[in-house]
Amino acid sequence: MPYPGHYIGQGYVDTGIDVERIQRAVGVKPDGIYGPITEAAVRDYQLRHGLQIDGIVGPETWNVMF
Repeated sequence: MPYPGHYIGQGYVDTGIDVERIQRAVGVKPDGIYGPITEAAVRDYQLRHGLQIDGIVGPETWNVMF
């Protein structure tokens, strides 16, 4: 799945189908809203995969997830 071309996280694009995809990838119930639970799960994912831990899904995190 190609990177959608924009950062996904609180303060960036934080709703929609891409958020649901991320939520599924990190084990959060998909509701399409990038809130604090999703951010914490993304941070944990980033830590486990040796990525920059910022809670934001940019191209590097996306490409490891998908």
